[in-house]
Amino acid sequence: MKRFFLTLFSLSYFIVIYLVKEHIVLPSLDTWWLQLLVAIGLMICAFLLGYTGLLLCRYFERIDLDISTIESIEAANDNYLVNYIGFFLIATDMEDGVTLTLVFLFLLYLVFKSNVSYFNPAFLVFGYKFYIITTNLKTRIVLITKQTVKKPQDILPFSGKEDQKEDGRKNRDIIVQVRKINEYVFIQWKD
Repeated sequence: MKRFFLTLFSLSYFIVIYLVKEHIVLPSLDTWWLQLLVAIGLMICAFLLGYTGLLLCRYFERIDLDISTIESIEAANDNYLVNYIGFFLIATDMEDGVTLTLVFLFLLYLVFKSNVSYFNPAFLVFGYKFYIITTNLKTRIVLITKQTVKKPQDILPFSGKEDQKEDGRKNRDIIVQVRKINEYVFIQWKD
């Protein structure tokens, strides 16, 4: 259910763009500045939903990520922005509420069922970044974190531990606790 809400909240901007375009919220607003205020209010609501989605992340399963298994890291923010621009273009092209509802439900189903990263522009506003990580098993996962990551050692534990060898010396492997959103998407959440 938490994944469903993350998906719903990430697509809320789609509805906001449509409502602003159609002046559905308050069609009697004749002045541009009132329309702008309503649009800003709707965007703030969408960002608050995004923040609520972030708060939901604390309830996902906590797992350990061994950074020694990471082979490569690449930033993914730009990849997902293109998707959102597509969503915005689709929303501005909708002509009626029935079409909007059908397209929205279809997108909601596709995003929920696919292994996408639950990208939400509010995450960027709150300082989160998206990274595609390739492990030594050639698995590609998405890590959502507030840290700027250029190499595996940059992923510092918020809460985690360094492994210790039996003789008390610290191993170079650092275990970072993350929350598992799905099999391919994880968020580093500070408890």
